[in-house]
Amino acid sequence: MTSYPISSECRTHHIDSRGKPVYSMRFDWVLPFRPPGLAPVGDNSGSYHVTIDGNSAYDSKFDRTFGFYEDLAAVKQGSDWYHIDQKGQRKYHQNWEWCGNFQGSHCVVRKSRRMYHIDQNGNTINPDGWTYTGDFREGIAVVRDGSGMFKHIDIRGQFIHSGKFLELGAFHKGFAIAKDTNGWLHINRKGEEIYPFRFGNLEPFYNGVAKAVTKEGVDILIDESGIISPLIGQSVKQGENLISFPLPSPSGSNLEQEQQLREQMVFIARHIYEKGYNFTIDGNISHRLPDGNIIVSPTGQHLGFVSTEDFVIMDREGNLIQGVRKPTSEWRLHNRIYEMRPDVQCVIHAHPPSAIAASVAGVNLGKVFAHYSPIPTTEFALNCTEETAKVLEPFIPSQNWAILKRHGVVTWANSLSNTFLRLEGLEQCAKIVTKANAIGDILPMPEDDVRSLFEMWKLDFSSYLEE
Repeated sequence: MTSYPISSECRTHHIDSRGKPVYSMRFDWVLPFRPPGLAPVGDNSGSYHVTIDGNSAYDSKFDRTFGFYEDLAAVKQGSDWYHIDQKGQRKYHQNWEWCGNFQGSHCVVRKSRRMYHIDQNGNTINPDGWTYTGDFREGIAVVRDGSGMFKHIDIRGQFIHSGKFLELGAFHKGFAIAKDTNGWLHINRKGEEIYPFRFGNLEPFYNGVAKAVTKEGVDILIDESGIISPLIGQSVKQGENLISFPLPSPSGSNLEQEQQLREQMVFIARHIYEKGYNFTIDGNISHRLPDGNIIVSPTGQHLGFVSTEDFVIMDREGNLIQGVRKPTSEWRLHNRIYEMRPDVQCVIHAHPPSAIAASVAGVNLGKVFAHYSPIPTTEFALNCTEETAKVLEPFIPSQNWAILKRHGVVTWANSLSNTFLRLEGLEQCAKIVTKANAIGDILPMPEDDVRSLFEMWKLDFSSYLEE
């Protein structure tokens, strides 16, 4: 593998392995080099790609340039997106509203709220497009049809199996995570379940094991045959046996792991938009990095069109460490949660309409149905200020979600998937309660039933009595 210069800490130039600049120029920003040895940069003349000696690779200038993937790079000029080759020439004549990066000789693009896969000549696999498309992995991609169900297709655009699911992941080492009406599971390339169980949450297999969360909220590990083992000191019986596995971790270098994280964040961000939890440039998402810094969506970014390279890295004071754009203007509430909860790895701030409507109407989302769990609402605070983080503070230690009064919601958890699940669950609760409120007076649950739910969720029932 070719070793390229890396970005300097100030992100204005590139340096070698000894920390020495590889050229004399300074740019407004730079992104990493990628094969064939070109890096996106920007200055007052525009955005373009440079060679390792810092010289422009071609004469053209664009509004935005991104890294080369499979010898093509996405660029933005005005409102048009397309791909260029190493000479800065357009690869095809079509314009898109957004472009991804090529993987497996195909790329995801978007136009008029439809998503497509194109080949390197700009030809679409399915001319009608989909409501959602994911990147090709192992020759297979996830799409969502007009019914809202997720399916797998091959590079010809053909379904590889008859299965359809409420949620669906890309294939990783021959298996994919999927969600049906009963919960999460793993499926093979034939769309078949590989074990008879269902879980409340699930991750892909790494080194033969996957992390799962039972519907009772217990963290476990499973192998590819569905054998369950304890995790983090918890005991889970499988017959008479207790089988122990090491905690799986993504393979590869730190840079590869960071790229995997960026791809996962893009996947979640698109889901947030597709489900209607954010519109336009609302909302933001972040994840804690091993060094204590935070990778976060930038300010003014539409989460439905975000790419891996859009995410920036900031320190605990909100200062930009890596990236082209500024961190989200709500960086204070993200940092406050990470400061107060060392166990938290991800934070999502969104604007789901039903939860906000309940807040505006003063409707209490608790105490009404079987999935009861306390959902606190903060005092009102101006968005993008220190006050927003301050009103959230009382709920951070004991909760994993909260409604920001007349503003939005915040969820936080130990993983991207769990954080998204809390957002999804909160909005579903809000939908049910607001619809019930429109029908008539909401009847509270009997105290004994609430107590039982609190016991099941392992929550302090006294908090209910104090309200």
